[in-house]
Amino acid sequence: MGDQRGVRQLKAASACDDNVGMKVWMGAIALVVISSSMTLGCAQRDAALRLELDRSRQRTERLQRDVNRLHIDIHEAEEALIALESGLKGIHTRAEAVSTVADARIMVERAAAVAPWRKEAVQEAREKLAEADRHVEAEHFGSAIFFSSRARRIASTLTQEVEAFKKSDKVRYVNGQKANLRSEPSARSDVLEVLSRQTPVVAGQNGGRWIRVRTPSGKVGWIHASLLSEQD
Repeated sequence: MGDQRGVRQLKAASACDDNVGMKVWMGAIALVVISSSMTLGCAQRDAALRLELDRSRQRTERLQRDVNRLHIDIHEAEEALIALESGLKGIHTRAEAVSTVADARIMVERAAAVAPWRKEAVQEAREKLAEADRHVEAEHFGSAIFFSSRARRIASTLTQEVEAFKKSDKVRYVNGQKANLRSEPSARSDVLEVLSRQTPVVAGQNGGRWIRVRTPSGKVGWIHASLLSEQD
């Protein structure tokens, strides 16, 4: 009798162990399924984000190509105007040209002060003013007025850009000496652009320590949150 009771107890213990083992095994499977689902969800979000960033880069590249073509067209138009002006002296006066250049120079320097992050555009405007000065000296007053008008338009565009950014309730400013705009919310990702101090950006998706932003040049990427503030 004692032996039979021992066998029954042994069988019961074995069945209990098997039941516990089965529960542990099923729990492990459930954890694997949950982990796989979470990994899949993150992968899908990352893939969608990368696709959106790729599309933004493609749009930016297309716009840059259009801008390059426009620069070529403008350069050809400038050369044509200079050639035309050489045969049409006397339509404009020196005083008119000098005054127009001076007004344009004031606008350009004001734009440079309010948009310090647009150094390339400001430099382009200053080059137009330098060209205008050369045409004043050559007594090509119409050409001088033309180049000063080009500088004025660049300055006006910069000023309008600043005003448009200030109207957004999502505008943020670079608060360090510089900030890297990255392709993904990671310090290991590619740098799309280096933004200088006080550059405004429009904040979008908040990824915790990283914020997705759009720059004045239209580029979209990620900046570490510690490098941005709500005040310029």
